[in-house]
Amino acid sequence: MVVVSVTTAITGGQMVTGLSEEPIANGTVLIEGNCIRAAGPADKVALPRDAVIIDAAGHTVLPGLIDCHVHSTYRARDVRQHLLNTPSYNILRSTQILKETLACGITSAREMSGADAGFREAINDELIHGPRLQISILMISQTGGHGDYWVPAGMHVPKRAWLPSPVADGPDEMRKLVRHVLRAGADFVKVCTSGGITSVTDSPDEPQYTVEEIRVAVSEAANKGKPVAVHAEGMTGIKRALDAGVYSIEHGWFIDEECVDTMLRQDTWWVPTIALVPMSVTHRKKNPEWSAQQLADEEHKDNELLARFKEQIPLWQEAVRRGVRIAMGSDQSHRLLTGNNLVELEYMVDWLGMSPMRALLCATSEAAQCMKRPDLGALEAGRLADIVVVEGDPLTDIRLLQRRENMKLVMK
Repeated sequence: MVVVSVTTAITGGQMVTGLSEEPIANGTVLIEGNCIRAAGPADKVALPRDAVIIDAAGHTVLPGLIDCHVHSTYRARDVRQHLLNTPSYNILRSTQILKETLACGITSAREMSGADAGFREAINDELIHGPRLQISILMISQTGGHGDYWVPAGMHVPKRAWLPSPVADGPDEMRKLVRHVLRAGADFVKVCTSGGITSVTDSPDEPQYTVEEIRVAVSEAANKGKPVAVHAEGMTGIKRALDAGVYSIEHGWFIDEECVDTMLRQDTWWVPTIALVPMSVTHRKKNPEWSAQQLADEEHKDNELLARFKEQIPLWQEAVRRGVRIAMGSDQSHRLLTGNNLVELEYMVDWLGMSPMRALLCATSEAAQCMKRPDLGALEAGRLADIVVVEGDPLTDIRLLQRRENMKLVMK
């Protein structure tokens, strides 16, 4: 992390402002304190005599990147080791994940369950390094749902022992738990409306919660001015969430045309998180023991999902073409992608059919809109000086953002 206490100018590089699909060939960003004072073509930005100059020639200057779906707290992949680790050990190990996430260019993130308000505030107070966080604290789940950590031995194995149970059934329990997480400082509420990959007792296609239960969460969150994000992979779970008026669909892999129509009508955000499944299948071939470390049948689920993904690609691309609001999210977790969050951009280009610039907008200004943070996501006067300088041109090769050696500056 770079904290700027003097006037600094980053100049001479290609600039992606986050506000336009056209880059500026020779741009300058002028920074005072922690804010951008001016940004634009180099010949339009006057430099103070005492400005510290950072020469970005041969590099691309970007707004700090935003990941709208991360799990940044640690738990051991190996279940045996997870049972042996203390909660305090896991919390301390989490600081490494947060540091790695920032180092790869992610300066802000939506934390999708695992971190309580202490993580957010420790980052804000600079006790630990990491992206600024919006937190959901829990992933609210029905009994036997994706966030219920029950195992057939007849016990619960919590993933984060410092958090309360995420299980609620029926409208009254849903209302109470939503109120609980909001009281604890959640920036948004997360609810599971389908099964998932890592859960033992369900499948991704399984719908969870009734529309009535989901609506209670939406209503209670709205009372506090907070949005509701839903984990929803299968079509029925997606449709129930849309019927309830949720703010964002996380994953949303099996949307259909009706879902797209509803999302456009309701201005619903979609955070696709598509890289994790193909990356998991590839990683498993290199490390067969990786699957054996978990209780759920992740290998079967991942392989089945990947086969079905290929059938969904035309529909995903149609959703992009029609203008569904999309924010980049990696689903970084204990499974994969810690510090490699930006591989998601490659899949947004290759599978969603986006241009590299369009994918970058989804990870900057569009993601900032998803987070309701107008002070982030663009190189523009008045916004916070979250800036990434990368060697080369990601507009010609989006994959170069995945290589840490290309990250020459991450400013937050």
